[in-house]
Amino acid sequence: MKKTLLLSPLLFVGCAEINKLKDDLSGLTNSFVVSTFYIGTEEFSDDRVDLSTIEEMQGTQAVTYLVSAEVMDGSTPTPVTGATVDLSTDAGSSASFAEDAGGLYRANEDDGLGYQDGEFVTVTANDGEDHVISVVAPIAPVFNIAEEHPLDTELLIDITGQDFDSALVFVAHFPSGEIVYSNKPADFTELYDFAYPDDAATDVSVTIPADSFAEDGLYVVALGGVVAGEADDMENVNTGLSSVLATKLAFDVVCVPTCIPVDQ
Repeated sequence: MKKTLLLSPLLFVGCAEINKLKDDLSGLTNSFVVSTFYIGTEEFSDDRVDLSTIEEMQGTQAVTYLVSAEVMDGSTPTPVTGATVDLSTDAGSSASFAEDAGGLYRANEDDGLGYQDGEFVTVTANDGEDHVISVVAPIAPVFNIAEEHPLDTELLIDITGQDFDSALVFVAHFPSGEIVYSNKPADFTELYDFAYPDDAATDVSVTIPADSFAEDGLYVVALGGVVAGEADDMENVNTGLSSVLATKLAFDVVCVPTCIPVDQ
């Protein structure tokens, strides 16, 4: 009787593929997690508003969280403190982050941070060895909102089709100068949820809640299309939990409920 030789599928996998599998497994089991949000802004001016006191709507800024975590099972990740964090671009610029509390590191233009469309941005965290994540800085999105908007009514802004993965938004009310809404992540867990949403929707939009427009006045909407870095551009980190996001904010204004003429 002729015998049938059964071969393992792994015998047909080349060395390159095997090494890739090993790298993927190493990335998923690495406990070092780096999560960064890199935010730039377009130039904006309007005689009716003053953004000079609203830090979130000015210049370039970045936050990085360093934690030690193996799985997202509901447990609290352990902050990594005492590390050095630097951001560099392929154009040759660089900036160092200042350590805050709880594994949070920050940088802005005072630290030498700048934003340039299309630059390959690399964040390196060092706790005795380098941990690296990278992303290409996108351009600002194109969007237009109506000049006037009703009180207590939500506002949908859709930037689908512009090659973004998600959207970041800030809304400020004037004359108070108060930020009345933002979906910017406030901690490591929120940043993880922002970078890895549960739904698999292909549209990219934000819905600003109705209660954001609860008062008469002028509102400035700052919106950025967000691009997420790929696991292939991460080194010596947990590729399943780490993230690097970049965006550039564009601006528009809306009167609620109507525009009041400004004396010239």
